[in-house]
Amino acid sequence: RRTRLILSSLESLSPGASPSGSGTASRLRGSSSSEEPAGIEPDARAETIADKPAFRAACRARRCLIPVTGFYEWTKDGDGNRLPWYIRRADGDTLAFAGIWQDWARDGEALRTCAIVTTAANTKMQAIHHRMPVVLEPADWPLWLGEAGKGAAPLMQPADDAVLEFYRVDPKVNSNRASGPELIEPFDD
Repeated sequence: RRTRLILSSLESLSPGASPSGSGTASRLRGSSSSEEPAGIEPDARAETIADKPAFRAACRARRCLIPVTGFYEWTKDGDGNRLPWYIRRADGDTLAFAGIWQDWARDGEALRTCAIVTTAANTKMQAIHHRMPVVLEPADWPLWLGEAGKGAAPLMQPADDAVLEFYRVDPKVNSNRASGPELIEPFDD
């Protein structure tokens, strides 16, 4: 069973950053794909996004920015224990992931779902995962959003190794009941 990316709200980063183009906050929701008759997958591979029927139209006409402070990936130790890592911008700024969005309805309720565009990991990230979100720099936002014309495909590349940093965090992250700012604090075994 695949799990959808669930964002309770998305504050636009620039006047054209919201999927509606209005510059106001937009709601992006989803749930597990077993419950969804339509919508969009939670991640879209940059290498195939323009060719897959599920993503083709969104890639051309419904691109968005997904702002985050950071994200998690996991590795396993020799005993098979899941070891969480927190990944963020090395300069402390907000990350903007390349995204695509889709409007659809379920049981008469209008829904807006999104997918994060992913690509092969850069050399640094390969230490913990083989893929990574496409991270867009502010100068590239207008091109990704279609405000600076066509030609966004070259942006779907791994971030430079210096852009991100990562460190181990407490295994409490592995519980869906865990919450709080301490979940992104560095953790020593």
